[in-house]
Amino acid sequence: MIKKIRIKFIMIAMISLFVLLTVIVFTMNAINYDNLVDEADETIELISENKGIFPEIFDKAIYGETPFQSRYFSVLTDGSYFIKIDTSKIKLVDSKKAVEYSLRVLSKDNDCGFIQNYRYLVNDDDGYIRITFLDCNNQLESFRDFLFTSILISSIGYVLFFFVICLFSNSVLKPVIESYRKQKQFVTDASHEIKTPLAIIQADKDVLALDYPDNSWLEDIDNQISKLTKLTNDLVFLSKLDEINEDIVMHKTAVGPLLNKTVSNFVALEVSRRKNIIIDQLDEVYIVANEVYLEKMFSLLIENALKYGKDNCDIIIKLAKSNNSMVFTITNQMDKPIENIDMIFQRFYKDEKSHNSSLGGYGIGLSTVHAIVDKHKGKIIASQDLEKMTFTIKITI
Repeated sequence: MIKKIRIKFIMIAMISLFVLLTVIVFTMNAINYDNLVDEADETIELISENKGIFPEIFDKAIYGETPFQSRYFSVLTDGSYFIKIDTSKIKLVDSKKAVEYSLRVLSKDNDCGFIQNYRYLVNDDDGYIRITFLDCNNQLESFRDFLFTSILISSIGYVLFFFVICLFSNSVLKPVIESYRKQKQFVTDASHEIKTPLAIIQADKDVLALDYPDNSWLEDIDNQISKLTKLTNDLVFLSKLDEINEDIVMHKTAVGPLLNKTVSNFVALEVSRRKNIIIDQLDEVYIVANEVYLEKMFSLLIENALKYGKDNCDIIIKLAKSNNSMVFTITNQMDKPIENIDMIFQRFYKDEKSHNSSLGGYGIGLSTVHAIVDKHKGKIIASQDLEKMTFTIKITI
């Protein structure tokens, strides 16, 4: 249990950090790219508005050395013929390449964008089409370097944080671990302490029964002793399941015969509760499991269906082999649907509307089932369709 809490704590911390770093890196680089595009568009608009060249008079406070550092070229066309091609401000592009780039731009629907490392702008020039290109190679290289650096630094920080949180997670969770151990110790000690007075009450009741046979009060005492004894044993069993480093003994188990044996133990209770247990499917399935725990799991689920199922309803049980997994389902009808089905596996949870208090039960049976399934690295799902309740268990073969 503590190991799972520690793993979950580390996972939540790492996922949170990953999301935070992703947002930060994405935001920084998005702003950086947006600034790059804005500056390029501002420059290329000035060139385009001045017939494809920088104006002789410009605001040096805004553009500074940009006119002398910029490499650009422009093409004037009517859509079919290229009227003017100016590549005097760039050495890497000749007229042939300028035409090639222009044809690629004309095939697009966008008036601005990137062709390789060139930012382009399409605008109207006295009835003709002027396409202006600005070389943004240096700016794009700087952007890529910044992107790579930010991802690298974030990745290194992420890895370092992982080692740090693994190193200190035990210290952070120490109060939780201590509280959990004390809680578990209290349950175990209290259970053992309760057994002694229960045994004395049982003995005193047996003595009184010799003098007062068929006494209803003594029968009530006996019923309550049985309930408390069962509760105590269930709490001890559940506490053992939660042992931090407990390795339960498992071996290859034939699930079908074990399920048949478990169902046969409920024949009398099935009749008295006016229910009908039907094994609808019984595939030949073998899994590595603890037979005692597996039988306990089946017993608790069948007992739950018998206790809370609708009168005269069928309890449908299926055992199937699917995709290298054992799939066990048990379905029964209920008088009313459960409102908070997500809480059904929590300890001591009892749905007031669907569970009749006169039937007994303390709300730890299904939590015990969940713990057993968890010990076998499986999954259990509770689902309901109107008044039909289904528990599905999947355990890898």
